Amino acid sequence: MRVPRPIFSQLLSLALALILPLVAFIGWGIYQQFRDDREDALHSLTQLRQFAERQIYAYLDGTHHRLERLSYRLNELQNTQGNIGQLLREFVALNPEYSDVTLVDRAGRVVAGESLHPDQPADSALREEPYRRAVETPDFFVSGAFKHSGTNRWAVLLSYPVYDTDKAGKRTGTLLLRLDLAELSRLLAYDPAESRTVLGVVDDHGVVIMRSFQADDYIGQSVPGFAGLLPGAAKAGGGSGQAQGLDGKIRTYSTVLLSNAPWVVTVSMPSQEVYEDAWRNLWRALGLVGLVLALVIVLLLRRAAALARPLTALAAAARAQAAGHTNATAPETGSAEMAETARAFNEMVALSRRSAQSLLESESRYRTVIDQTGQMIYDLDVPSGRVAWFGTTAIQKITGVSSEEFNRGGLESWKASLHPADQAAAVARLQHCLATGEPCHAEYRMRHKDGSYRLIEEQGVVLRDQKGPFTRMLGCMSDITDRKQSEISLLRERALLRQIIDLVPHFIFAKDITGKFILANQPVASAYGTTLEKLIGKTDADFSPAQQEVSHFISDDLEVIREGRPKTVAEETITDATGKTRFLSTIKIPFRFSDTETPAVLGVSVDITELKKSDQARQQIERKLLETQKLESLGVLAGGIAHDFNNLLTGILGNASLARMDLPRTSPMLPVIEQIELATHRAADLCKQMLAYSGKGRFVVQQLDLNQLVEDTTHLLNISISKNCVLRFNLTAELPAISADATQIRQIIMNLVINASEAIGTRSGVIALSTGVARVNQDYIATLLHPGGVTEGDYVFFEVSDNGCGMSAATLEKIFDPFFTTKFTGRGLGLAAVLGIIRGHKGGLKVYSETGRGTTFKILLPCGAATTERTSSAPPIPDKKWRGQGTVLIVDDEETVRTVSARILESLGFSVVLAADGREALEAYRREPARFTVVLLDLTMPHMDGEETFRQLRHLNPGVKVVLMSGFNQQEAVSRFTGKGLAGFVQKPFEVGSIMAAVREAFFQQ
Repeated sequence: MRVPRPIFSQLLSLALALILPLVAFIGWGIYQQFRDDREDALHSLTQLRQFAERQIYAYLDGTHHRLERLSYRLNELQNTQGNIGQLLREFVALNPEYSDVTLVDRAGRVVAGESLHPDQPADSALREEPYRRAVETPDFFVSGAFKHSGTNRWAVLLSYPVYDTDKAGKRTGTLLLRLDLAELSRLLAYDPAESRTVLGVVDDHGVVIMRSFQADDYIGQSVPGFAGLLPGAAKAGGGSGQAQGLDGKIRTYSTVLLSNAPWVVTVSMPSQEVYEDAWRNLWRALGLVGLVLALVIVLLLRRAAALARPLTALAAAARAQAAGHTNATAPETGSAEMAETARAFNEMVALSRRSAQSLLESESRYRTVIDQTGQMIYDLDVPSGRVAWFGTTAIQKITGVSSEEFNRGGLESWKASLHPADQAAAVARLQHCLATGEPCHAEYRMRHKDGSYRLIEEQGVVLRDQKGPFTRMLGCMSDITDRKQSEISLLRERALLRQIIDLVPHFIFAKDITGKFILANQPVASAYGTTLEKLIGKTDADFSPAQQEVSHFISDDLEVIREGRPKTVAEETITDATGKTRFLSTIKIPFRFSDTETPAVLGVSVDITELKKSDQARQQIERKLLETQKLESLGVLAGGIAHDFNNLLTGILGNASLARMDLPRTSPMLPVIEQIELATHRAADLCKQMLAYSGKGRFVVQQLDLNQLVEDTTHLLNISISKNCVLRFNLTAELPAISADATQIRQIIMNLVINASEAIGTRSGVIALSTGVARVNQDYIATLLHPGGVTEGDYVFFEVSDNGCGMSAATLEKIFDPFFTTKFTGRGLGLAAVLGIIRGHKGGLKVYSETGRGTTFKILLPCGAATTERTSSAPPIPDKKWRGQGTVLIVDDEETVRTVSARILESLGFSVVLAADGREALEAYRREPARFTVVLLDLTMPHMDGEETFRQLRHLNPGVKVVLMSGFNQQEAVSRFTGKGLAGFVQKPFEVGSIMAAVREAFFQQ
């Protein structure tokens, strides 16, 4: 075993061995301290710069958001032609820090704004580079500093594009927001606590945008040597460096380039002041170390004691450990005792190092686990009130601040972050738990740094020291904001879905494989006379007494579930709670609520009961509509024939009237002409009847003698029937009068007699016409073929009987259908018209017919008030003495009418001008309005009808005298001209007397 050397020798050797390493070690420590002091100064600058960076980011993000919302509102105003200028003024009023907001179009022309005026040319708005870049940039744009030409002040420009609908749509313009840099400095820049520290913002060219001190003096100036700082500022997290400041001094900068703007945030101090403390501490440390080393050397040299130097070394190692240098150990040298002591010390240091390392690893694992839980964990020391917060991620998420900053405030940070409405209750709950030891469970809102609130669920337990007082409280806080919002949204969606399916008038249901309802809406429950609560879990058999329907439902449901295919049931029945049978159209599909649940069937049934009723009603309406269309076609045909036939009759009657006027009263031809006129008048009556069928005429109801009407029609009947037929009359004398239209009744007689003649055919036969009075009761009404509006009472009747071919029962059922006919020719309109006339007169009809023996038609018409006297229908003879003068304009589209009208008027002494339609008439009248004394105007003409022609003539000459011609009766035709100054009316067909009277009346009007 080696014998230890003497203590003095060991100490001397130790002194020599330790001096140089110790000096190097201490020098390294001093250098590290120097670096730490310098880094602390730079860290302070960086913290100031980070705070300013967040503030400027928040301002730019807020401005970006406001411009984006303003862009959307401008897009809506552009689509609705709203007041854009008013919207910009409102924006400035709501955000007074923005003094200049302008909207320009894609070409740079100003649409609305404050400093730039609308309708300026494009180059006026784009004269400066920032404006051109803003118009070209497709997103939010922030410019560097520039000197505005209008205000001669430094400014920056912010812009946001305006799109048609969204960013994928067409761009329509740009919002320009100019910020004055002096105002921006006063708004955002703040003065750091140290006056030597300068906060500033420069653009990427080094031009000052904002400054904390003397902003007005330095804004717009360029920082010398800024180009050397820009690469470091562009790094992630920023950088630092030295450059010459605006005051001429070398300054140390902490810089960062903003990601959403070409701006660099800087915080600077004079470099000399940054390192002043570090150098001072360095020299102090060096002096102190030199003095200690000198003392150690002196002691080592002067002390010869065996224990001095080992003890000093051991003490130095212990001091190093106490200072936190865990790697420091005592040298195991010297005497045996000192060596053993140093060895034991070193073992203790190693054990302590291992324990500290284990503790650090355990704490790291603990903090990792806490962070992974996403909860804020707290440890409250009850006596002192100190609280430790854990869960870095959760603290940052809930409060928006770092765990270090939140921990600095302790329990007060928690109280200050509580929502004002929740604070009192949360604090009271905490105090109650601390006082009673009860577990804590509470929900409250905590404020985030951005001003929003998060909903927190807290759970905690109170610990005591072995039945002593409560000493600690441990707990956790969970952010349940998203969960609560999801629960609320889910509840709202469920309530909305329930309201929707209950509002749907159709049956919506879901059943499981056993047929039990697992979902249904209110119409299903109402149909079964129960509630939704009682319906769920039950089957159709629990409510429906119709077992066949229930079996059908179960069969369909099982088919859909087992085959996994939808099924559509076009029509099925259900018996509701009232016993009423309802018709349904149903669609069923298979489905599962989840993959683990058994299959079910989902169905929708539409109640088509009313639809079926509506369909039946529709079919009835369609049948009636078909009949109406047939009658309408009849009217159109009758109207067209009547119009053309009336014009032909006008030529016949007019020429006959002219001939009668020229013949002497003793002429043997006069009776012949009178017969022509009479027949023409009767034909005109038929035309009126046809116009009435077509809806273009009105009937004149008067008291008539049916016998006289039959006798007056005898001549027309004789010439209308076959030569093989003989007319026989059996007319009852002194018949009561009937209220009817003569033309209509004559039409009935003509149709029935002609049909009787055609039924006889080429054989010889007899047609009998009889009249009389009959009393009608209910039994008789029941025998009528078409009773219509017949009631009990006295009726005048006439019968038309023939001994022709007769009709079968099948033919008899169809004879009154429009267009039904048994003839080779014809249209089957006669009896349909007869039936319509009889119903219009509230009469009845009875038909008797046998095949091969003949037919009898009996027409019943209500009795009138009294009998009538027989009147003559011969036309009056015109006054040959009256003569007119002047020119008459005759307007009619029929040449026959124009010709006969011209002859009549020329025979009365007038000269005439003819026009084929309204346009020719207007051209003639416009050329010589003073020439025409009277205008004879037809009502119905092509191109321009009489009503429009009359209006145009009145426009040319308000005093024009117009006599209207029409085949319609006077009441129908003149009603369109009431109050418009019509001078007279002539009914077609007309004779000389009628047209002379109308023209004469118009001639003498004032």
